[in-house]
Amino acid sequence: MTFFNSLFCAALAMILLCVQHSASSQEPTFERNIRPILREYCFDCLGATDKKEGGLDLRLVRLMKQGGDSGAAIGG
Repeated sequence: MTFFNSLFCAALAMILLCVQHSASSQEPTFERNIRPILREYCFDCLGATDKKEGGLDLRLVRLMKQGGDSGAAIGG
């Protein structure tokens, strides 16, 4: 995965954490709404293996806040 793809996945994670779930009245949750998307598109390079692109791990919110080689993927 290139740096651009890693950056895209980090941005996607941040956007998904901020988006309101319009399909139902329930608030979105990381486990129900966000993790499945990250698992499908991002975990191969950013969490599923011991070698993570840019040192970034998107499997858990706390790991996103901890960040990778260039800092935190999300604030908070």
